[in-house]
Amino acid sequence: MIVNKFLLCEHGHEFCHHCLCDYRSVNDGTFDDMDPAAMLEYVQLVSKNKGKDLRKPLSIAGKFIPTSEQKNGDTGALCQSHKLRDCQECFDWKKMLTEQGSKKGKAKAKPHKIEDREQILALLQSMAVNLPSDTKLPKDALEKRLTAALSMCQSVSSFSDKFPLDPSVCPAWKDKSALEGFRMGTLMEAYQAFRAESEGRVPNVLPSYENAFNDLRQKIMYLAKMYDDGQPTCVLQDEEGQEAICVRVLGVHALNDKTPVMSVVYYTGRANEPKNDTYVFIYEQLKKERMLEVRCTVQEQALLRKLLHHNSQELSQNYKPKLEPHEKNFKISFLLPVSPLSQFDIGKLTSNTGCVVCGKRTTSRCTGCLAVAYCGPECQRAHWKDHKSFCRAIRGGKWRTVKFTQQLEIGGQRMFGASLNFSSLRSTSFQQPDEPASASGNQHNDHAFLVKIQRPASLTRNDDLSGLLVYDRGRTFQGYITIRENPVGYREVMNEMADGRLKVYRWAKRVGDSELNLCLDREPLTVPQW
Repeated sequence: MIVNKFLLCEHGHEFCHHCLCDYRSVNDGTFDDMDPAAMLEYVQLVSKNKGKDLRKPLSIAGKFIPTSEQKNGDTGALCQSHKLRDCQECFDWKKMLTEQGSKKGKAKAKPHKIEDREQILALLQSMAVNLPSDTKLPKDALEKRLTAALSMCQSVSSFSDKFPLDPSVCPAWKDKSALEGFRMGTLMEAYQAFRAESEGRVPNVLPSYENAFNDLRQKIMYLAKMYDDGQPTCVLQDEEGQEAICVRVLGVHALNDKTPVMSVVYYTGRANEPKNDTYVFIYEQLKKERMLEVRCTVQEQALLRKLLHHNSQELSQNYKPKLEPHEKNFKISFLLPVSPLSQFDIGKLTSNTGCVVCGKRTTSRCTGCLAVAYCGPECQRAHWKDHKSFCRAIRGGKWRTVKFTQQLEIGGQRMFGASLNFSSLRSTSFQQPDEPASASGNQHNDHAFLVKIQRPASLTRNDDLSGLLVYDRGRTFQGYITIRENPVGYREVMNEMADGRLKVYRWAKRVGDSELNLCLDREPLTVPQW
């Protein structure tokens, strides 16, 4: 197809392994109608980019909409942003080449980097980290949150004493199959599988190609199963063959008796990259008759590339496994069992979304409503016109002081306590009846903060025996609001859940070691995710 005088393949590439084309030389001669000065500038620009090889090929993959409507006998493309054919702004080749020739453009490619802001938000959403679509957080901040989320889903902090990691000094994983070790689910997924089997249905807890993060979990388990079956290599590739990740499993070792670690070498490639070791890897596997291709969506590959890169930074410099000759450009990394994020982790990743005006780090909140955060007085003043109607409506809330206890008692006897998180097994906590209550210091001082108040699903409004669980995002304290200690406050809190809700979020202040001042009738502007 021809797009703004440039010849591209159907995938939007100047160079494409699938289409067996390289249009760079042709495209470099499309500016014959330029005036002499502009032509000289362009020739100098192209020469600057060439060196020994042809310049780096351009691509508009993912940024265009193909059109069958012909113009001068040729098919073309519309830009995604403006839906215009031959858009001068989106298909500005000279600008693209100028950026390519800049210092930033010449920098070494970083396959793990995700340039598309919308893609980062979508990947976070696949991990249940739902940030506002209009968040002002800069792209780098969003990418840092994605990296943090991938670290959390592996519980890397639980093994801090093992890092930097040298898998070769860890014992081999022997007691269970690798697949059993890497199979990491949740209580909800276990329940869904049990229910399906009890009803005679085939369990399909993690349907394929619907959620990038669940697909990632599936692929890691699949790599473990392949290793169990004596198949250490595979190529993960999207349906159209535009992106691929070559993987060879080096071994599976034990971080501890419950956690395996899989060491791997990998290489990432794209169809529009002239120098691509993917094809050499495939050729070598075909010679050994052990070539295995696995479908892996572009979104899933973006997550896996970032995960592998992040983990590669955690390896010890002493770990130097033997590589095959064709793997000289491969990178070494490892994989740990991956599970869904806990609500605590989600809360941490979705908090502090930056100044509501500019996205910078916040330093204060609106003292009138506490609902909106700013980086400073300048942004707060600029936002007041839009914010004042909401702020005035939320002021004058009803505050009630309630006592909370850290251990339930019924009939004078302490009860066994358990906090079960159906979204993550890693955040389940238990408290024995004879276990002394832990101290809950006030880390909030006199500042307002959000608390979550939950009631058991079976609790009725007149139930005098149970209690309402209350805690903050960081679980710096946790307790129960009971009717025995709060005959009025308990009923008022229950009234806020009269519509059948099992939880509410409210602003609170600590007013004592075991007391909270709750704003009962004012909800936060956005519903938290913890």
